[in-house]
Amino acid sequence: VFARLRGREDWGLTEDTVFRFGQTFRYGTESQGRSISQFDLENLLGESTVARLSSAYEYDQQNNMNGMVWSQGLSLSHVLGDSKTLSYGVTVNGHLKPDWRSDNKGPWVVWRSGFLRDWLFYEAEPRLTWYNTDLGWEAIWSLTLRLEVQLGRK
Repeated sequence: VFARLRGREDWGLTEDTVFRFGQTFRYGTESQGRSISQFDLENLLGESTVARLSSAYEYDQQNNMNGMVWSQGLSLSHVLGDSKTLSYGVTVNGHLKPDWRSDNKGPWVVWRSGFLRDWLFYEAEPRLTWYNTDLGWEAIWSLTLRLEVQLGRK
């Protein structure tokens, strides 16, 4: 059981650029407190392409031996039709304690498409991740498949 409080605010910097800040506070009976701060800078590069620079910082009360966990990313997203998008980018993740270091990094691609119904979507996400180990960087390939049902739209 947990309670969560979320807030988000967008600021238009120019006609094509938006700065977004989001904050989530969560407290669970077993997981204790968690705080996630998200910063995004998005720029419209055309009618159907968005560039995004993202930063996130997470503090987990229960698992704080690594201090705050951070994530930095750069991505491009393209709308390819009514229900198709292609996104790709690179992400670096790490922690602050006992020293600031990168834990993993790598490129990713997400293909998203609707199928069968206008409320049913699938995503395919191939990813190559280099993990920082005691022996150096180790590369691992992965593929994530997602199925999403959207029952309401804004």
